[in-house]
Amino acid sequence: LRYTCPVCLAVNEFSITQEVAGTLPPEATLPDYWTSNRVTGLRDGLVQETPAIKKAMQILMDQTWKDTVTRDRPTGAQLSKFEVLMVHRNENASKWDRYVRTKNKIAGQCKGCRVQHVKTQTQVTDFPDTFNFLFRSKLDENCNEFYLFHGTNPAAARAICDNSFRMNMAGSHAGTLYGAGLYFAEASSKSDEYASEEAGGIFTGQFAMLVCRVVCGNMLYNDEEWPDTDELVEPIVRGRVKHSILGDRERCRGTYREFIVFDRDQVYPEYAIIYRRVPVTEEDTS
Repeated sequence: LRYTCPVCLAVNEFSITQEVAGTLPPEATLPDYWTSNRVTGLRDGLVQETPAIKKAMQILMDQTWKDTVTRDRPTGAQLSKFEVLMVHRNENASKWDRYVRTKNKIAGQCKGCRVQHVKTQTQVTDFPDTFNFLFRSKLDENCNEFYLFHGTNPAAARAICDNSFRMNMAGSHAGTLYGAGLYFAEASSKSDEYASEEAGGIFTGQFAMLVCRVVCGNMLYNDEEWPDTDELVEPIVRGRVKHSILGDRERCRGTYREFIVFDRDQVYPEYAIIYRRVPVTEEDTS
């Protein structure tokens, strides 16, 4: 626009821009299965999932479960199986935007990096419900984008979906064997070790598990029983040549593999599962 000052007759040029509420850059196109849309405006929040997705989550938890306990399970807590009670999808446009931007940046740095495979994919593809669930997600294997578990409690799950993870709390529950990062697992029985039940309220006796998109990028593999944490974290936090750590405790201790990132924008908590623990049968451990 042009504006001529009536006093000095100077001609000024300027532009007006307006940010339309509820819009995202083309880079961060929303998943086509979200109910949020650009016509009525984005509506952040938790959306209850369909029975098919609930069934897929039950299969995901069952097929990645393992009869293995680590020292991270609270003293006296018994190993359990899980019954999925409800599943909600987290539709948070601004957090999705940040995640997609970070993923795209990492993808540009991953040319030629080794593609990893995780149990949340390899152990469930024979089941139609989980196959369809993974197919619609369009995970990008070229930058090692996975669905991974994170155990918590129902209130904390809602807070994480609304506000993302808090890096100042990183490692406060899971420990810091691989540094003060955000810890995820490919096995439901591992993440359940960090889950806790709600103390009162409508979720009494129930636990929460987040199924998160995690872009792991160029992963630093480690199978040492007692790694040097500072040396391990250096290429990620300061060197910026690696994007995550794959701690293979399954190989060195016979337990589980853990996945650690140090940037919360590498994670999008997409699903919140509310479940209860059920007794393990002899058939489960045979």
